[in-house]
Amino acid sequence: MTSSLLFDTSSARDVDVESAAGELRKNTLLWVDLARDEEEEIRRAAAALEITEMSSERIFSEVARAGIESSRSQLHLTVLAPAREHDLIQIDCIVGNLWLLTVHPGSVEALKDFRDRVTGRGELGQLDAPTFLADLLEWVLGAYVDAFERIEDDLEETEIAAIRATDDEIGGWVERFVSLRREAGRLRRALASHRQVFVALAHPEFDPVSTDRSAERFAGLVDTLGGVLDTATATRESMLGSFELLVARAGQRTNETMKVLTLVSVLVLPATALAGILGMNFKVGLFDHPSYFWIAVGAMVVVASVTLAVARLRSWI
Repeated sequence: MTSSLLFDTSSARDVDVESAAGELRKNTLLWVDLARDEEEEIRRAAAALEITEMSSERIFSEVARAGIESSRSQLHLTVLAPAREHDLIQIDCIVGNLWLLTVHPGSVEALKDFRDRVTGRGELGQLDAPTFLADLLEWVLGAYVDAFERIEDDLEETEIAAIRATDDEIGGWVERFVSLRREAGRLRRALASHRQVFVALAHPEFDPVSTDRSAERFAGLVDTLGGVLDTATATRESMLGSFELLVARAGQRTNETMKVLTLVSVLVLPATALAGILGMNFKVGLFDHPSYFWIAVGAMVVVASVTLAVARLRSWI
């Protein structure tokens, strides 16, 4: 998937990256968006935009955290965007004064939505590339909010299902909860790794591309990032509440088991006591009457029946 958009003051149009690179001037902005498996297109765009060899090679390496590097008149950012399939997608952003190159594996929902939003908006040519990048990264942060909201929805469904689940099914829903907990933690760690990148971009004196205008936007992104991290914290707190619910559900199961065992003990105890007394090794006259055996059995049955009746009357069973 190759997309090259050239923005000027009046229009935004698809262009060839090699020809557009030679036409860049004030009030124009070129955005080139490429899939990582298009290696030939990436190298062609890197040559046209005079991207350094170090950045070109870094595009094809995978990372676990967001990061930033600067060289000459370029910035190379690596950000992580959430996908609907509960995965993280690495987006490499290389920024020059009048152009931005983004490279990622496959389709990224946040970038697709952003492209739909900016297509046809020629006035974006008045922006410098770092400011345009700030707009794009704000869209990525929005994707994190959406991801945490999806986890909240899944968590709510898991809670309801766990409450309604039978004793044999509760274990499967506990595993589902653990999976959601792991996913939320992974998203939060990936999100937090962007803080250092945004803080660095908020200080234009430390890189060769950022301007005062873009620095203000990135400073705003730092605040936005803090808000998204608060959302992640709220999701974590919701999960703790859900865990307490699952513990209570498991405790209810234990209570039901103990109630049954206690009732069985109460039913058997009188019969056990009576059998023990009658089984003592001494001679009593009543042992000479065989009919007393059936009287003893009957007494055991009566005591057990009365116990069951009292338990049912008091809603113990």
